[in-house]
Amino acid sequence: MPISSSITNKLTSKQRDVTQGIVIGMLVSFAVVIYGALANPFEYSEPQSLIERLVIYAYGMILPTLSLIIAVGRVAKHRFFSAKDIDGSSYYEQSERVRRLQSVLQNTLEQFCIVMSVYFLWAFIMPADYMSLIGLISILFFIGRILFMRGYDKGAGARSIGFSLTFYPSVLTVGAIIIYLFYRTFT
Repeated sequence: MPISSSITNKLTSKQRDVTQGIVIGMLVSFAVVIYGALANPFEYSEPQSLIERLVIYAYGMILPTLSLIIAVGRVAKHRFFSAKDIDGSSYYEQSERVRRLQSVLQNTLEQFCIVMSVYFLWAFIMPADYMSLIGLISILFFIGRILFMRGYDKGAGARSIGFSLTFYPSVLTVGAIIIYLFYRTFT
């Protein structure tokens, strides 16, 4: 029996669901990162000023910021309409619902911090004709966060693709930056 088959057979149903979401998210992320970096669909070109790069970065941060606002708004809305949760966690024990909403918010905040750094690095290190990537992975981030929020209550398998679409574009983008810097330094 091949090793991969024996590992797959030992995974629980939830682990298989998560793996499926991760694989789909990684494949989509990989395709979008390659397309965004190499195809230049927004037709950016050299030379680019510092201001132009800042504008690209700022535009790229709109959808991740909107995702964070939505996550905060969901917690605030729940608290407002919940007699148990309206006073906040420092007064009473929180309901299960608000704990889940805060978990989504926490994960969204973590992903937001990552993309702030990744988009900034990309905007200021990479050549101008690679700048389309920021807009594309920003869209992917927003789609991923919506899928994560919608799937969160349904379990790890249901939210895994949403997580993947926000996390793996960042990982792949940092990897591309490292490869670019290595290539530029040593060739």
